[in-house]
Amino acid sequence: MTEIALFNLEEIRQAKKLGNIQFNKETKIYTCDEEDAEVIDLFGKVYLDNCKFLDNEELKKKGAHWDGKLKKWYIRKSMLELFNKYIDKTEKIYLNIPFALKDDLKKQFNLKFDGIAKKWFIKSDRMCIDLEDFLF
Repeated sequence: MTEIALFNLEEIRQAKKLGNIQFNKETKIYTCDEEDAEVIDLFGKVYLDNCKFLDNEELKKKGAHWDGKLKKWYIRKSMLELFNKYIDKTEKIYLNIPFALKDDLKKQFNLKFDGIAKKWFIKSDRMCIDLEDFLF
């Protein structure tokens, strides 16, 4: 069985039409068969990178949701076309940054932290030779 993320009644109804889903009351997680997961995965989350505070109202109106833990807006995969301008297509290059150096390197090279991957990264268009020692 594969875990799937469903957040509201409409998504649950649609998922039930697309495949056989079950809800585990103990873990509060929906699951489905592997082959159904590919179809239902349209509901998966996509985090938006290029959001400014001034965009909050527009994002809410279009149907984006706020993830309070990660402090990021996210949408469903099925909504990608509406949010193209908020999706960063630049590749992330993950770095193995020692804790003692993180503050200095963050400022010097404009490093960002990926809260999902739990790793520091730099955009591929900003990569430089000084950071090669920190590549995974």
